[in-house]
Amino acid sequence: MPQTHYEVLGVAITAAPNDIRKAYQVLARRWHPDLSAHLTDSAQRAAVTERFKLITAAYNTLNHPDQRRKYDATLQPARPTQESYFSPASKPYFDFSSPNGYFGAGPIADYFRGDFYAPPQTDTEREEALRQAQERVDTQSRESREHVERLVRESHERVTRILGDVANRQQGFRSFRDL
Repeated sequence: MPQTHYEVLGVAITAAPNDIRKAYQVLARRWHPDLSAHLTDSAQRAAVTERFKLITAAYNTLNHPDQRRKYDATLQPARPTQESYFSPASKPYFDFSSPNGYFGAGPIADYFRGDFYAPPQTDTEREEALRQAQERVDTQSRESREHVERLVRESHERVTRILGDVANRQQGFRSFRDL
């Protein structure tokens, strides 16, 4: 089975460039052909040379970000693009009411029946929707204002208590000095 460049260098696919460089330096020192001059067998020397070529090729590919990105793309299986994954042709129709649909029958299917986001059709419906929206905004605004006021009040009480404690301690130090 052919090795990937990551396996050749002995690093993880998520390895940082510094880790790749360090792994290359260690392996290059170990497998450099000039350092294997003590080998008398030509087959062993050829094996060392081939191993060094693999290490160098792996490092040259993984050292450059663009080449590494292209190489990583060849390692991973093709994933559907967002466009093809979400296109209507790639997904079947969701039939929430049929027992064979994705949600079957029952309360979940009942929930998904109907048009929940239909805009109001008449002027009175629009006015009612606007009034309800304004009420929600007013309620949220009032609740937020009350929350901020409560936080300010609590913070003021804490600061007052801390300042009182500091004043009491200073008074205690003054009376101790007067002794």
